[in-house]
Amino acid sequence: MLDKSKAIEIITECAKLYERNLKSKNLLILSINNQSKRYNYIEVAFDKSNFMHLTGVIVDKKKISAKYFYNKCLNKKLSPDDFDLRKDGTTELKLSILPKLMIPSSQLKIIGDFNNLGINLYAEKITGNTMACMGFKKVGSYYIPITILKEDTRKLIKFQEQVIAIFSKKKTEDKYNNINYIAKKVIININDLPSEVFDKLDVE
Repeated sequence: MLDKSKAIEIITECAKLYERNLKSKNLLILSINNQSKRYNYIEVAFDKSNFMHLTGVIVDKKKISAKYFYNKCLNKKLSPDDFDLRKDGTTELKLSILPKLMIPSSQLKIIGDFNNLGINLYAEKITGNTMACMGFKKVGSYYIPITILKEDTRKLIKFQEQVIAIFSKKKTEDKYNNINYIAKKVIININDLPSEVFDKLDVE
C-alpha cells in the first residue's frame, strides 16, 4: 500500500522528468483515422502549474499553489504535511503510471475525443495506450494536461485514431523542430496532411 514517503519519492522523481521533458514545451501530436484515412492533430502545452493535477494528491490550494507545489518537488522539499492521498486509491493508481507518462512520446499511441461514459472528467481529448492515458482540455490554442488514468485509452474515447508522429518545441520557439516519435510501418501521405501542419513545422 502506498504511503506518503513513497508518494514523495515518486512525485519528486517525476517532477525532475517533467522539468526535463515537458515543462515550457509544446507538443504537436499527429494522428490518423485508419478508416477514413484522414489526418488530425492537436497542440499541447505543458506548464509547471499542470504537474500537480497529474499526481492525484489532495492539496489545500489556499496554502499551496500548483506552481509552489511543483517548485517544492523540484527542490526536494515536499513534505507529508503538504498533501493527502485520496482514500479511494486513485492517488496510488495515478502514481503507478506517472513516471512512464513523463516521457509521453513513448506512451501516446492512441488518441480520440473523450466519450463521457462512466467517468466524471472535464477532459476533451484522451491519449495514451492500452494501460495508461492522459486527459487534456483546450485552453486558447493549446490543450493542457488535466489528469492521468490507469485505464485502457480505447474505453474512454469515441473514435480511435492512431498517433503516427509527435513533434516538440520550446514554448518560446515559433516552429516545431524536434521529432520525438514516428510510428513504425506507417507511410505518411504528405499531400493529405492538413496544410497548417506544414506551417508549424521547421522542415529544415
